[in-house]
Amino acid sequence: MERSAWGKGYAFEAAQALIGFVFSKVSLSNLVSGHASDNPASGRVLTKLGFTQIHSRELFSRARRETIVQCCYTLAR
Repeated sequence: MERSAWGKGYAFEAAQALIGFVFSKVSLSNLVSGHASDNPASGRVLTKLGFTQIHSRELFSRARRETIVQCCYTLAR
């Protein structure tokens, strides 16, 4: 997301719409998500959406081309 869009609630609104869609129309029972540990703002968005952190893990980020620590979350319908 572009820096000019940071802090305006766009990520929250988009994720909220997606969650509503997958739980009501696709009938998924749970979702998993994650964020890089050095990006706590994304964690705050997930928490605000109702996700619960379940663990952290190391993985290779193709976007960053390096190994990162990912904080993993889950959300049940």
